[in-house]
Amino acid sequence: MCNIGKATRQSGSAAGTIRYYKNVDLVRSERSAIGCRLFDEDCIRKLRLLQQVRALNFTQEKPRTLLPLYGDERRSSVDVK
Repeated sequence: MCNIGKATRQSGSAAGTIRYYKNVDLVRSERSAIGCRLFDEDCIRKLRLLQQVRALNFTQEKPRTLLPLYGDERRSSVDVK
């Protein structure tokens, strides 16, 4: 688990962007005993994917479609197309 500072460095996303993704339920975090957001490795991978989606100029809603596909290891390549 890492705090938002480390999550920004590992994912390439700005802290404000990570907070936005959290607020719109694209990523999840836990809270530490003192109230800091904590992000796990799965969240960091999702943040990296979101950075790539953003760099490709996809619409705001596209990540909502891509994240469930990304998280489903049972899906076939055809499902992604």
